[in-house]
Amino acid sequence: MARSLRNGDFDLVLAIQSPSSPDRWYRVLLDRARAQTGETVLSCDCTGWLQDARNAAARRALAAGRSD
Repeated sequence: MARSLRNGDFDLVLAIQSPSSPDRWYRVLLDRARAQTGETVLSCDCTGWLQDARNAAARRALAAGRSD
């Protein structure tokens, strides 16, 4: 089964409004299962986040409070 907010795999942190389309909102989610001790793993269903998998390490560092 796919992981989802509905199945309880994620916690909803906040929603962000698209700057280019005010009628579109995206979810920012907390992934507790994939987080290591002392780490916060965030996910978003916005287009830029989904298309830019190359920066996954940078997003993890930013979420952990580091700027690598």
